[in-house]
Amino acid sequence: MRGLLGLALGLLIAPWTEARVLGYHVEDFFRAGTVSPPALSPDGSQAAFVTLRRGRPTILVHQVDGGDQEIFHITRSDDDIITTLTWHDSDRLIYQVNFGDLVAQNTDLSNRQVLHSALDIRMVRFMGLGSFSHPQLLSTLPHEPDHILIHARDTGGRARVHRANVHTGESTLVQGTERSVHTWFADANGAIRMALDLHRNQVRYLYRPNANARWRLLDQIMPLSDDGRFSYSGRTLAGRRHAFLGFSSDPDSFYFSSNVGRETTALYRFNAQTADWSLLAEDPEYDIISTLYPQSHLLHHPATGELAGIWYHRDRPHLHWFDPAFAGLQKRVDQHLPDSVNTLVSMDLEERRFIFHETSSRHKGVYHLYDRHADTWEEFARVDRRLRLEDMSPMRPIRFTGSEGHPLHGYLTLPAGKPADHPRRLVLLIHGGPWIRDAYGYHPEVQFLAYHGFAVLQVNFRGSTGYGFSHLDALRRDFGAPAVRDLLDGVDWAINEGHADRGRVAVMGASYGAFAALQLMTTAPEQIRCGIAIAGVYDLLDHLRHVRRVSLFHYDFWQEMTAGAWNRGDLRRMSPIGRIDRLQAPLFLAHGDRDTVAPLSQSKNLAQALRSAGKDHDLLVLEGHTHHGGPMRNVILLYDRILHFLNEHLPES
Repeated sequence: MRGLLGLALGLLIAPWTEARVLGYHVEDFFRAGTVSPPALSPDGSQAAFVTLRRGRPTILVHQVDGGDQEIFHITRSDDDIITTLTWHDSDRLIYQVNFGDLVAQNTDLSNRQVLHSALDIRMVRFMGLGSFSHPQLLSTLPHEPDHILIHARDTGGRARVHRANVHTGESTLVQGTERSVHTWFADANGAIRMALDLHRNQVRYLYRPNANARWRLLDQIMPLSDDGRFSYSGRTLAGRRHAFLGFSSDPDSFYFSSNVGRETTALYRFNAQTADWSLLAEDPEYDIISTLYPQSHLLHHPATGELAGIWYHRDRPHLHWFDPAFAGLQKRVDQHLPDSVNTLVSMDLEERRFIFHETSSRHKGVYHLYDRHADTWEEFARVDRRLRLEDMSPMRPIRFTGSEGHPLHGYLTLPAGKPADHPRRLVLLIHGGPWIRDAYGYHPEVQFLAYHGFAVLQVNFRGSTGYGFSHLDALRRDFGAPAVRDLLDGVDWAINEGHADRGRVAVMGASYGAFAALQLMTTAPEQIRCGIAIAGVYDLLDHLRHVRRVSLFHYDFWQEMTAGAWNRGDLRRMSPIGRIDRLQAPLFLAHGDRDTVAPLSQSKNLAQALRSAGKDHDLLVLEGHTHHGGPMRNVILLYDRILHFLNEHLPES
């Protein structure tokens, strides 16, 4: 279950205006900003980005040596988003709208070509949830300047790779007859040489030394379960495994993250010809990259593809550079922009001009353009001009030892303008997943709550990613108890440190966070004044039935996470819906009517049980909302109701 709170609700859905002097509205916190991450053209003379013009997201091109050029309006409403904005060459852009058609167009508005159309496909049950139907840019084909590779799916859900001409739109199928392949990967030259294969409930990496060779199983380097077999279960997803990150510039080598034989996940290079592993980066306290969601955080030289660095999360985002020149550049940037997290966003082929994103927990960010040859800085664009820095509250990383002796990490945000030791109303904000983590940065729901006078506590309880195998694996076969104990320890820590009043604590969460909120409220009912649960799972038996219907691929995992229980009584005792007799505090429920991950029936059935038990509760159904977000009108309605609920049950005095 992924978290609903804080998920992006669109790149650009607000006007570029100065901050309101007399206060902020819900949308001021939750709109993602007025500028998307800029992309430098290959020659460094231009930077493309998306902003709002006359109420619609619009691509603009900034001429680095002076002047902006408005390219085109390509959306119909301010709830649309523009994705995959990138340069093909210095005259032609590639972009998507709402993860739909993949389009190429010249910056002078000529020669618009749809390279691949999005399909409303029927996904096969085996792939289930999380299978992406929209086309994705796979490779720019460095040796074929007129072509790119596109990863997409056919109407049966099969992953396919198409070779498309960016000028004519003509496309040919180059890979995709295998039914069980979930994802194809291309090497630095654009050859398809790796595949993630889902075969008979098994997860496999297939590899071939060249585009014409036979596929072979990399079983000697993929011990996904303790005995080395391929088995998609809790021991796989929340266990020890390797995860493919991409090819290196050497066609026989590629990068993996792995926690096999170690506590924290490290970065390795593997040579397929020699079967040698090379350790590239590790951290004894933190995972370099999550094996659960191994999105690549690798940074490469744009011309050669050589690995330059990697960024990952410690208490704050951390950049580790392999290239001394980039390490020196990072030091220069951090000196120029102190007290911020400064991340490289884009650079030209000659590595002369760079765009860095400056951010912190109190603002959505500023983009800076640095010219290394001239040693000059330019504030390129502010993501949002409405929220004033002095009105926002700093997020502070915290560490404490839990009651069972486990080291725990998290974040505390205290409302600006009051002494740090002044006890106040506390909202314990629980992340979803549970196999993700809270991280340092700007979070709209955190700043919204702090602005209205609430201290916000976030705890990366056992089961969260980022802190090694033992921390991650703690929830396997014990889906709620370790997290609840850690969360209660976090509340005790905040109270003992003088940050919160013992009688004024609320709990709030979405997805798994909603499940944990209910578990907390029924485990320690005397400690929680009120609770907010959004898009949660409250009946594990019903959820297992749902997962079995829609995703055979995930069914085995959920059985593992619930200790293999298929007994109605056992699952009932593990579920919040079976514990509501212990509930004492008022509960506010919210759920989207288009949620396919945790269906609306979960909240409706819980609300019916609460009514029968005479428990104080309310249910808000968000029309048009999915598990991962929805229209801004729903966000405004939801957080207006949340604020009213908290003020009613957690008054200021």
